[in-house]
Amino acid sequence: MFALFSHLPNLTPWIWQISWVLPLNRNPPPLPKPQPSMTVPNPAPALPPGVNEKVDLLIAWGKGGVMVCGVAGLLYCAGQMVAGRRNRSSLAVDGAVGVPWTLAGFSLAATTASIAAVFLS
Repeated sequence: MFALFSHLPNLTPWIWQISWVLPLNRNPPPLPKPQPSMTVPNPAPALPPGVNEKVDLLIAWGKGGVMVCGVAGLLYCAGQMVAGRRNRSSLAVDGAVGVPWTLAGFSLAATTASIAAVFLS
């Protein structure tokens, strides 16, 4: 393998000769320290006046919709388990697998406000 590149010239002396022309700066100058006026503003989140009531109503509707869908999902899972009891075991398994996902959705809907409060505070 080394004989393959034996016809190429040795480039080490050539690089050594031009190293004085292009010196390598091994110690770059330090960066300037940031001035106190260079701080980024971080205002608190705020909604325009009159929007709070509408947002609260929208959130209440969303929570109500999630609860209705969750109850319907649990009833659907129960129906799958009942229908799959005889000779359709895969349908019963699908219903049983859907129950934890529905309960996880309920849990997420119940804790959404506290999770959002952690990120917004």
